[in-house]
Amino acid sequence: MEPAVIVSLATGGIAALIGLHAGWVSRRALNVSKKTLAWQQKRDEERSETRLVVWFNHEARPILTEPAATVLLGCVSALPMDYWLTIVVYNAGETTDYISDLFMEDVKGLGRHVKQFQPDQAIRPRERVTSSFLLPGDPFDTAAGFIGRAVLAGGVVVESATEHLEPFLLEAVKARNSQGRLDAPPPEDEQMPDVTLLSPERPEPPQR
Repeated sequence: MEPAVIVSLATGGIAALIGLHAGWVSRRALNVSKKTLAWQQKRDEERSETRLVVWFNHEARPILTEPAATVLLGCVSALPMDYWLTIVVYNAGETTDYISDLFMEDVKGLGRHVKQFQPDQAIRPRERVTSSFLLPGDPFDTAAGFIGRAVLAGGVVVESATEHLEPFLLEAVKARNSQGRLDAPPPEDEQMPDVTLLSPERPEPPQR
């Protein structure tokens, strides 16, 4: 075979290999680009989605806690105690949401507004919005369980898990109030600690 033919064939083979390699590199770059775009779209969706968490904190504390009331009645141990709930809304997402209403509902469907916001309340990432209130009585059936709801400005509703009253807090309220002392402190041997009793606070959800 003539040298010129050999050189021509070799050159053609090299060109073909270069073309194949260029095509492979191009396809690989296109696949990487598609995967990157898909990941970016998914990440943008995660950033924009609402990820609010709702729960209740429970506590038993005197109905009156102002210093003037303590002086008037002698000590905090003389004050009646009541069961309080605090609805908590925590923003575990990466975007600011706006709350228009906090709502509580028992298992029978009877509900009440805890707090309505005018204008809507902004809740930024890693922030929380709370509202405390006395445990509602009849006809509200809290003993059977209840849920909290956060209603967002756009109409989206975020619910808590079903919660129940803390037995040890109910007993503390009953024990304090059954003594019937509102105008004088109890004898020293019957003194109750001047503290607010709290249930364990729900931990904030882990961040992604």
